Amino acid sequence: MGQWRWLSVLALASSMVMCNGSGSFCEAKCNCEGCDQHDRDHCEIDFDREDDHADLHGCNDYWGDYVDCVSDERACFDRDFDYGCQPERERWHACVD
Repeated sequence: MGQWRWLSVLALASSMVMCNGSGSFCEAKCNCEGCDQHDRDHCEIDFDREDDHADLHGCNDYWGDYVDCVSDERACFDRDFDYGCQPERERWHACVD
């Protein structure tokens, strides 16, 4: 019984991280590119879709590396929100393709 309780807590914590992930990711994107609420909503929908896609292909680590990179405020340069994150983006895309 104790193991099931631990697994439930772990699953809940993981889902909370991913929710926060879309918020951090989209906040970084919107802060860099400038966007309205409509654009931010679409960002969060797209993020969830990409997150599911990465999970389906077993690419969560690569997706997480990319998200961490672009969520870093230093990844924004001249309205390019994933500036400097090309290696992470390429690894993630190679994994899911």
